[in-house]
Amino acid sequence: MTASNFAAALDFIWGPTRDGHQDDSAPGETFRTSWGMKQMTWDAAVADGIVAGDLAHATKDQCAAIYRARYWNALHCSSLPDGVDLMAFNDATLCGPGHAARLMQRIVGAQQDGAVGPETLRKVGSFGVRALIDRIAAGDLEYFMTLHNAPPTI
Repeated sequence: MTASNFAAALDFIWGPTRDGHQDDSAPGETFRTSWGMKQMTWDAAVADGIVAGDLAHATKDQCAAIYRARYWNALHCSSLPDGVDLMAFNDATLCGPGHAARLMQRIVGAQQDGAVGPETLRKVGSFGVRALIDRIAAGDLEYFMTLHNAPPTI
């Protein structure tokens, strides 16, 4: 449970086969991103004073500041067990921090309010790390299969 895991989370997101470019769109996306950041998220971060300027000229440091504030810190990832922090962060970047928090809360039996707080952290701490990671992955798969563009099941 270290802040250095945030750097690992960014390395994963910005890896060579992911959103690792200043101006790109991932396969199947109909919108442009900059360092994995969507326009709507950028605009909200500008309104909140996290960053300034246009998404088209976003730097990695600006996007990292958004990822830290809106995803990593919002989920209290530095207080989650190693591995769970990365799963929760990844889930938040894909589905939103509220979704990621509610999924984790549902799994550990905490109130599903979409905000990670003391109760969620306590229950996560008493849940097995490997089991929680596996359950988050299964919950994500279940969610993704409900999306209109999900691949057909076998």
